[in-house]
Amino acid sequence: MGKNFLNKNALRRLFFYGGLSKNIYIEIKPRIAMANFETLKRTATFCIVYGMIYTICAVAGIFARALLIPYLYLLIFSVAFYTISITVLKKHKKIILVIFYLLLVNIFVFSILLGTVFAFNASATAVTFHVFLFALPFLIVDVPIRSDLLIFGVVALFCFFAMKYKDASIRMSDVSNAISFGILSCVLSWVFSRRFMQQYANQLFIEKERDTDGLTRLLTKNASNILMEAYLNSGAYGCCLILDLDNFKAINDRFGHLYGDEVLKRIGKCIVNNTRRVDIVGRFGGDEFIILLTDTNVHEGIKKAYIIMAAIKKEFERDAAHIEKPITCSIGVADSMRHQSYEQLFNAADKALYKAKNAGKNRVEKTE
Repeated sequence: MGKNFLNKNALRRLFFYGGLSKNIYIEIKPRIAMANFETLKRTATFCIVYGMIYTICAVAGIFARALLIPYLYLLIFSVAFYTISITVLKKHKKIILVIFYLLLVNIFVFSILLGTVFAFNASATAVTFHVFLFALPFLIVDVPIRSDLLIFGVVALFCFFAMKYKDASIRMSDVSNAISFGILSCVLSWVFSRRFMQQYANQLFIEKERDTDGLTRLLTKNASNILMEAYLNSGAYGCCLILDLDNFKAINDRFGHLYGDEVLKRIGKCIVNNTRRVDIVGRFGGDEFIILLTDTNVHEGIKKAYIIMAAIKKEFERDAAHIEKPITCSIGVADSMRHQSYEQLFNAADKALYKAKNAGKNRVEKTE
C-alpha cells in the first residue's frame, strides 16, 4: 500500500511538476517562463526565415504553386507571434506559455497541411510533421501533462488528415510513423522536462544559499542591498525599517553565543511572521535587521514597527524567568517619499535608529 502511494505521488509530481515538489515548481516558474520566452522568439524567427524563403521559391515557380498557401500561412502567423513576443509579452509574462503553445499549434497545423492536404505527392511521407514532432521536447520547457496533451492532439489530427488525403500506399505507414514519433516525443518530454526542471531547481537552491543568512535564513546584507536598490530604482515607493536589538552584547556575554544565536533566529521569525511576502527582509550583520515594506508610507511603517516590537516582546516572555532584563529592540523608520535613492533612505532610517537608541532604547523613531 505504502509503495503504491509513493509511486502515485512520484507519477503525479512528474506529470504536474516535472518531478519536483509543488512549492519548488512554483518558485522556478518565472525562470521557466523566461527560458520559454527566449525560445519562443528564436522559434518564431526561424519560422519567419523558413516561411519567407519557401514563399519566395513558390512564387518564383521553383516549388509547386500549391505550396504557396501553407508557407504563406507559416510566414504570416510567425510574424504575428514574433511581434507579440517583443511587445505584449514584455509586460504580460504570465501568458508566455499560452502564447508559445499557440505558436506550436500553428506550426503543427502548418506541417499537417503541408504533409496531407497540400502535399505535392500524396504518396510521399510527411517528413516536416515528424521532424517537428521529434523536436517538440527540445523546444519547450513545461510539465509533461501539458506537452503530452499537445502531442496526442496533433498526432490525432494528423492521422485524421492522413486517412482522408494520403494515398492508400503510404497512408498506414504515415499514421504508424506519427504514432511512433508521438510516443518517442512523449518519452523525451518526460526525460527532458525532469532534467530541465531539476537544473532550474538546483540553480534556485544555489542562489538561495548564496543570498541567505545561514543563521536566521533571511536575506544577506548584499542580497538585501541589491533587491532594495532595484525596487526603488523601478520608481516604486516603500518604507525602510532598521531594527537593532538593545544590549545584545550583554546577552551574549552573560548567556553565551548559543543562546544569542537562538535569540537572533527567533527575532528573524518574528519579523517574517509580521511582514508580507512582497516585503524585503534581511539581516544586516550582528544583531541588526533591515526591512523594506513595499508600497508603504511612513505612518503605516511606524504601525508595522510597533507590531514587530510587540511580537518580539511576546516571543521572549517565556524567557523572563532566567534573564534579568527583557529582550527589546529599537527601530528607525524612513520612507522613500522624502528619501528617494536607496542610500538616502538607508541613511535616514539609520539616523532614526540612533535617535531611538539615544532616547532610551526600546522605541520607534522616524526621521523629521
